Amino acid sequence: MQHNDHGGEGPPLLIFHGLFGSARNWTSIAKELTDCAHVYTFDFRNHGDSPHTDSHTIQDLGDDILYWIAEHKIQEPILLGHSMGGMAVAATALGHPEDIRAAIIVDIAPRHYAPHHQKEFAALKMDVSGYASRGAIDAAMQNIHPDAMVRQFLQMNLERTDGTYEWKINVPVLEAAVMGAGIGDSIPEEGVFEGATLFITGGDSDYVQAEDHTLIMRYFPRADIKTIIGAGHWMHYTHANAFAQIVRRFIAGLD
Repeated sequence: MQHNDHGGEGPPLLIFHGLFGSARNWTSIAKELTDCAHVYTFDFRNHGDSPHTDSHTIQDLGDDILYWIAEHKIQEPILLGHSMGGMAVAATALGHPEDIRAAIIVDIAPRHYAPHHQKEFAALKMDVSGYASRGAIDAAMQNIHPDAMVRQFLQMNLERTDGTYEWKINVPVLEAAVMGAGIGDSIPEEGVFEGATLFITGGDSDYVQAEDHTLIMRYFPRADIKTIIGAGHWMHYTHANAFAQIVRRFIAGLD
């Protein structure tokens, strides 16, 4: 996995992005948290600058996390994951609790999520090679996805090589994985993580429902569930200060 070492003082904090994201989405938060942790951000397989593969499951992502931890001899890391990254962190904590100190899971519950990214994949399947600017790409994409914030997020995956735009992420493999099985098929049914766990949810997000709290406590009996009022799914971007403060307090309170 491609990673960025942001430095910092404190325990190792490994940050994992969500679907269609990259380490780049977390740079500002990573810098904010260097006062309480030694922060690393990552590009998952098929995203950002990490290699493309033919497989993309939550189990794959968890294996990649564990491999990186072992390879870099990281002791007692805190794992933070958003959405798909949160699912990978949950699966890693439940399957290998001895390898991590604490888990921070952002706006996702440890359950199966049915496919629901049809518009995003439609936008990402645009042939962007013939466009002269990002503005022209965005104008065309409006016909597919009306949400300007989502379009901006997706367009962070654009790369221009020799004057030609292309998508950096592995769209066909991600679409087959996400729109086929959905997300959350690799959560161990019998697993329990007894370590300190923080769930952060968005008050205006529908990813974590009230009925999910019972399931969260079943898998993570020490879980502290915090909700940022008025925040949606990308709370680390829209409510960065509140988000960083919640994470900072959690790390400060670890045994």
